[in-house]
Amino acid sequence: MNLPKNSYKELRILIIVTIGVLLSFYLAGCTSSSESSEFPIGLFDCVECQSFTVRYSEDGTLIVYLRGFEYITGKWYVEGDIFHTGDSYCNDKDTMPASYKWHFDGEILTLRVIEDECPDRVSSLDSKPWKLIEEK
Repeated sequence: MNLPKNSYKELRILIIVTIGVLLSFYLAGCTSSSESSEFPIGLFDCVECQSFTVRYSEDGTLIVYLRGFEYITGKWYVEGDIFHTGDSYCNDKDTMPASYKWHFDGEILTLRVIEDECPDRVSSLDSKPWKLIEEK
């Protein structure tokens, strides 16, 4: 196809603008996801352990259930992406010596240990996927 020199320049500009627009749509789609910046409230099932569930309540309390029966009680709070907790199994439930970095993708809650001196809690929480099964 033989086009005048000006047409090639205009065509290149059109192609560059089109690629820029498409790229901006793509990047906008990548950044808007179902990930939440608020800690999720509700009942979670331990995907890997299958016999534990935990309910995080709005008032900062938590209950861990073992095969449907109340097993551990505790408290929690969040500062940004840091989850703090304490419970009746590892320590006095009113102190919160454990801290984890949390991530929630809209379905799975993952906690990664920052500091926790309770090995049983670390083995139950650290990097384990917890699936949201009931909101609030």
